[in-house]
Amino acid sequence: MTNSFYLTSNQIRTLLVESAKLGGKKNIDRPEYLNWVKKQSENSFIKVLVGFRRVGKSTVLKQFYKYLVEEQNFPENNIFFVNFESDILLRLKDATNLRKLFDQYKAQVAGEGKLFIFLDEIQNVKGWEKFVRTLYETDSQRYNIYITGSNSSLLSSEFSSALSGRSVEKMVHPFSFKEYLVYKDMPIEGEMWYQKNKELVDRNLNAYLKFGGLPESVDLDQETNAEYIKSVFNKVLMDDIIKRFRVKNPALLEDVFKYAISNVNHPLNMHAVVKEVNLGLTSVTVPTIKKYLAMYQKSNAVSSVYKFDWKTKRIFNKLSKYYAVDNGLISTFAVGTKELDAMLLENLVYNQLARQETKIYYGRDEKGKEIDFVVLKPNSECKKYQVCWQLDEKNLKRELGNFDLVNKYLPDGENILVTMGGEESVEQVGDTKVRVLPLVKFLLGD
Repeated sequence: MTNSFYLTSNQIRTLLVESAKLGGKKNIDRPEYLNWVKKQSENSFIKVLVGFRRVGKSTVLKQFYKYLVEEQNFPENNIFFVNFESDILLRLKDATNLRKLFDQYKAQVAGEGKLFIFLDEIQNVKGWEKFVRTLYETDSQRYNIYITGSNSSLLSSEFSSALSGRSVEKMVHPFSFKEYLVYKDMPIEGEMWYQKNKELVDRNLNAYLKFGGLPESVDLDQETNAEYIKSVFNKVLMDDIIKRFRVKNPALLEDVFKYAISNVNHPLNMHAVVKEVNLGLTSVTVPTIKKYLAMYQKSNAVSSVYKFDWKTKRIFNKLSKYYAVDNGLISTFAVGTKELDAMLLENLVYNQLARQETKIYYGRDEKGKEIDFVVLKPNSECKKYQVCWQLDEKNLKRELGNFDLVNKYLPDGENILVTMGGEESVEQVGDTKVRVLPLVKFLLGD
């Protein structure tokens, strides 16, 4: 039976308009991402925006579309903007149909000259990478290609090997606290402004800490926020993991996630995880747990952080820590923990670091002494971070002492202790200076 996929020119135009429409919801400019897509338009590389579902990847493309049409006077008909979750494309399952759609678009809608091609949430189209590769190899000067997707398979397997050196990638995160405040119509305007509005900023910080920064969740009350987070997670679970990897035990898969994010401030012992989530199934093994955690990483729901031994300067992939992409996931799904506030704080600090750094580890020696985050920088510089909810006489010596231990082996680089509140200060332990930063200053900068 032949596949008769076909859209009329009116259907194609409707698809393009609906895909590019920003809609009535509130949006803010996110310069980090919008400036990136603008700059990348100057080259012929395939541009890839990746990230967890609902972090705003599509919005960035739509804002770029608006910039092209309204500020650059680029013809709308020469922008092939397709959201692959549109109901118009229910019968579009593979690259063959995608090629038919594109050929129809070129014949019936597009004009002469350069084409911008925006492929939004393309990962579920079977063989899509062959279509993209063909376009790129046919005429990379005419076709300016952008792709978004919710899992890291976008640059894997055949696509990655065929286009090695021909694609660039940008990770899109949930709102930073700065972006969160801008969304709330509270753009930070310096130290004097902050001191004047400190109570309001701190109230928003507490909400951000607990409920996270997924753009569409910011205005929701606590109960609705939890329901929204559950719906997003279930979409990830079903579409990005269960269907894609053909998972046979969804209940176990979900339990592994809940266990991991209930222990974000502790290294995960895989044998302990097996005991905790064992549902009486003989199939629950360490390899199964590792496989499931890798699936969550590929969907950008969690990130793993390896152990760094500051004495030997070796990196170990055993006893990794796992952090959630957004604090809302922890507040919604973490179970049986008495350390929720501490976990939320450490998770938030990690995600702030992950916006800027790539080589993030946690430090631990053979005696179990630990530094929450070690960020390796060029030229042997190494920033060290501790996270502590509240600094007091009981924990001051312990928190500062770990910095002194590390600095004997890693003397270059700043030592920073992030606390939930308090005032900024500089503390001294031995020969080591430690900068104490309240969370709000860590998130907003100096």
